[in-house]
Amino acid sequence: MLTSVGLGMSNSWNSFTSSPNREAEHRQCARHILANFNKRFTGQQYIKLFWRAVRASTVEKFRGVMEKIKSIDTHAYDYLIGRDPTTWSKAFF
Repeated sequence: MLTSVGLGMSNSWNSFTSSPNREAEHRQCARHILANFNKRFTGQQYIKLFWRAVRASTVEKFRGVMEKIKSIDTHAYDYLIGRDPTTWSKAFF
């Protein structure tokens, strides 16, 4: 529509959308990760530890919480690590 008015936006838009050097961050919603996690691993202990991992403000705190999860169930630990914690834990923001 803008090009029909003569504003010439089509070239700018094409160069933006085809640019391979965009550096947008990707994040994941912790609530959605928890909803899927909770389908496999049920219990309040998992929920509380998951939120502690999400809210951990340092990498060391995050690792400590994840070790607690690992001591309870290694499959739960593997599941969460497989979701790329750098996209859902505050420790990596």
